[in-house]
Amino acid sequence: MRQPHANHCMLVLYGHLLKYFLLSVASGTVACLVASVLGVGFLVEAIAAIVPALLWRGVALMLCLGVMTMIVESLLAGDE
Repeated sequence: MRQPHANHCMLVLYGHLLKYFLLSVASGTVACLVASVLGVGFLVEAIAAIVPALLWRGVALMLCLGVMTMIVESLLAGDE
């Protein structure tokens, strides 16, 4: 298996950020499901009030970082 070049650190960083962003979305979903099963309605309402704003900002940030990563990595690939 090929190892990534040392100058592709932005691609590796974006991969880690994407992984942890998706893990945080999944853990928030699990927390909301567990709270609703346990009958803690106020916690579900609090999560539902906070999550949409954070989720859209996180998605926008990840899209911008993804585009920046593609541009930088394509410029670095042109140098090789």
